[in-house]
Order: sequence, then structure tokens, then C-alpha cells
Amino acid sequence: MLSRVQFRDLRRGGYAYVKTFKLLPVLLALMVSACGTVVVDKSDPNYIKFEELCRTKAGTRIYETVDNVKGVFGVGPDTGLLKYRYEFVEYETDRTVPKRNLKYSYVTAPGLNRYTLEDADHPNCQNFYKLYAHVLKAGRELPKKFGGKCIATWPIEKVSTKYKFSRGRSKNWNDDDLGTFSERWAKFTSNDDQKIYATHFGIWYTPLNSRKGFNSRQYIGVPCHDRNSPEYFPPPITSIFKPKIKPQLR
Repeated sequence: MLSRVQFRDLRRGGYAYVKTFKLLPVLLALMVSACGTVVVDKSDPNYIKFEELCRTKAGTRIYETVDNVKGVFGVGPDTGLLKYRYEFVEYETDRTVPKRNLKYSYVTAPGLNRYTLEDADHPNCQNFYKLYAHVLKAGRELPKKFGGKCIATWPIEKVSTKYKFSRGRSKNWNDDDLGTFSERWAKFTSNDDQKIYATHFGIWYTPLNSRKGFNSRQYIGVPCHDRNSPEYFPPPITSIFKPKIKPQLR
């Protein structure tokens, strides 16, 4: 399957001109020089490892799905309650979150909380109403997505749901002249991580000199799967942990 890789041609002003190439990542490793030419380097050990990971690890693997799930840990309140329509979600706000952003998680301090959708003016919706105080003060109505209800915050000491969703990324940068690979992952597990329901790994190969000749905030990467492939993104959470009420996927 073809993958789309974009990189800048330094011969035409660096940042103004973008070329798009379609390549076969499972066949070719790319090394991009400062002049924008493509050099094949099949001997790169990291590319060899990348090809192996594409065959053995990349993509989605579903081992089991669960019906009538009431709640999930690791999903934010707005998404979990309004879009996925779980009865409750449990989420831990990280201590690295800036204090000014805590309000968007309906909390005043980092910690573990359960969230539910309750009738208006519920006592546990205080943080919700603080977030939308400016809307109410101006005499406007709350967003229609809440359906006249509010999101309640319930501090808890430990996770109670059996089901957990987590995601992250890792990189394997090297200091030599070889390329490297990085991955993004999503896991659907039991709360104690003892049982795996599904996994998704998106893996990229990145030539090292794409970080030498270009802006450090941007790099080119060859994914195992094309962006248009269903294997490029993780499966919807509700396809693994299926809620009792059909989710509103918009």
C-alpha cells in the first residue's frame, strides 16, 4: 500500500515549497539530503527493524470485545459521556497539567475522579458551572450538547471500572547517521493490565538527516500503513468497549 510522505525542498526557499511523494515504505528506506534528493539505504539496521515491526506489530489486533459496558477508565468526561454515552467515566488529571487548565477537566486540583451526567444544578456539578459561569452570566444557554444536564465530578481513591483505555508514543532517536523509528500505541485492557482486549501500533521510519536539514519541529516519517488505511488509526473505543446506549459518533 502506498504511503504519502511530505518534505520540504530547500532549493526553492525552504519553507515555501512542499513536495509530496508516494513511496512503498515496506520496500524502500529514505534518506533525504539537504538538496532534497532521495537516497535508498536498505542497510540501515533501524529500517530493517522497522520492516520487521510492520510485519509483526503494526496495525490493530482485536482479541475480544465487551458488550453493555457502563464505564471506562482513561477517557475524558465530555467525550466519554456525551459522544460515547457511557454511564460514567473515570479519569486521572495529571499533575503536569497547568493549574489554569484544570477547569477544563472539571477539577480544581490534579487527581482521580469519576464523572457522570446529572440533572441540572446537581451539587457535584459545581466545577462544571464554574467553567460556564461566563455563559450563564451573559444570559446565554449552555451548549446544546449537554441536553440540559451537567457533568458531575466525584473524587475517588481508586478506579472501579474493569475496563481501561490508554495511549502513548515512544521514540528511538540515535546519534549516528542512521535513520530511526518511532511508534504511537493505543491499548484496550483490563484495569490491572492483566487482560488485553485490543492493541493498536502505528510505526514510522524517520531518516536521521531529515532532522538535520529541516526545522527541528518537523520531520518526515514513512508509516507502515497509508493514512487512508483503516490500520492507520486505532479502532473506536466503543467498538471494543461497547456501551449500553448506542454512541453518538459525529
